[in-house]
Amino acid sequence: MAYERKTISVKHILFDDINPRHDPSEGQKEALQKLIKDEDIRQLAADIVRHGVNPTESLIIMPSPDDDKKYIVLEGNRRLAALKALQKPTLCATKSDEKYFSKLSKKYEGDYNLTCTVVTSREEAHHWILIKHGNNQGGATTKRWDSTQNARYAENTNTKSPNDRAYKLLKYALDNGAISKDEYDAINITTITRYISNPSFRKSIGVNFNNNWIQSNLPKDKFDEVVQRFLLDDLIDSKNGGLSSRSNATERENYGHKLLSDFNIHEHRLNNYSELPRFIENEVPEPSDNKPKGKRDNNSPNKRNRVIPNDFKLQINKPKIKRIYDELKKLDLKTYPNAAALLFRSFVELSIHYYIEKVMGQHHQQRDLHKHINKVVEDLKEKGIPEKKFNPLKAAADTPTPSSPLSTKLMNNYVHGTVEPTPTDLILAWDPIQDSIGILFDEINKMNSGQNP
Repeated sequence: MAYERKTISVKHILFDDINPRHDPSEGQKEALQKLIKDEDIRQLAADIVRHGVNPTESLIIMPSPDDDKKYIVLEGNRRLAALKALQKPTLCATKSDEKYFSKLSKKYEGDYNLTCTVVTSREEAHHWILIKHGNNQGGATTKRWDSTQNARYAENTNTKSPNDRAYKLLKYALDNGAISKDEYDAINITTITRYISNPSFRKSIGVNFNNNWIQSNLPKDKFDEVVQRFLLDDLIDSKNGGLSSRSNATERENYGHKLLSDFNIHEHRLNNYSELPRFIENEVPEPSDNKPKGKRDNNSPNKRNRVIPNDFKLQINKPKIKRIYDELKKLDLKTYPNAAALLFRSFVELSIHYYIEKVMGQHHQQRDLHKHINKVVEDLKEKGIPEKKFNPLKAAADTPTPSSPLSTKLMNNYVHGTVEPTPTDLILAWDPIQDSIGILFDEINKMNSGQNP
């Protein structure tokens, strides 16, 4: 439908006597005074004086049934009120408002005309008013930015946001592998803002913000560990009243002292704060005299902080196995290597048992994981799956030396013996069998969907 556009003086536009922003049947002066009192018209008028009326949105008006020279505003009451108050401050109800708008109007260099879209009836405007002000309307309304999106916009446009520091810290943690993209998306940025706005908390964890970036007086590896714990505490504890519940300064300071103690931060303090490196994707380093030009090396997989990398995806229908899988993708290896080892062992064992039951139709009567893996390997062979795809899994069962990260004997020692795993051990154990695990669940899911005979 084509709509008529007009530029109309505010003198010819009337407030709607049934507008949601004020009580029905109020007169024009009373409606203006009510809007000034309740709808932040002062702030809007000040913005109009500085920047002009928003050029991207027109008012929606309809002809007045009582005066063919006048129109009734259906959408845009606040903008109309701001301009009417600037044009004639004596319409204000209080001396304070009159003085404010009188002073402001002297600075206004614009005119008192508004761009309007003319409709013939309320019904014609109804859809567009709901799109602007309605509650979601199935996703058709304008969707407000959340706190993270506001902070991202401020970062991109070099403007200010109350969550700017928190956004930088989250972005740093994501870019340096301390948190995954899913964790980044789930963390409450306003909670992080409350903490890092506290000087005592910042001092405890060794973080500062200067020159539009992050500084620390800790070695980078130690700082990354502390930040990871802080951010994941927010993610995990917010579900049961953790970080988010510490709403006063004392509680936030106490949490900072706990991190200081848990990570022995005092022992790692450096003399000065220094800027942490900024991550630039596909960065090309400056060439030195003795090094050729080229892109920097990608990060070693051994440096990640999770057993299972975030970009590996599995469809798992068994709830217990799925929960363990999810925990392995979140558990910090540097802080909880023993717990990660136990979950690793459980995940492999339960996955093998699930395959034997679901795909092979057998019950696992033997307790020996080594024999169970070999049974699964033989079944995969019979299905014609190339051996190279599951050889690493076979190696995990067949490796005779208990010191091998792939040895099931070593995994047994993690659980039952005195051997303590390192993060690198667990990563080296997982990476070679990752594709084999993927094949297992591909076959299981085929069986679940009825694709296997």
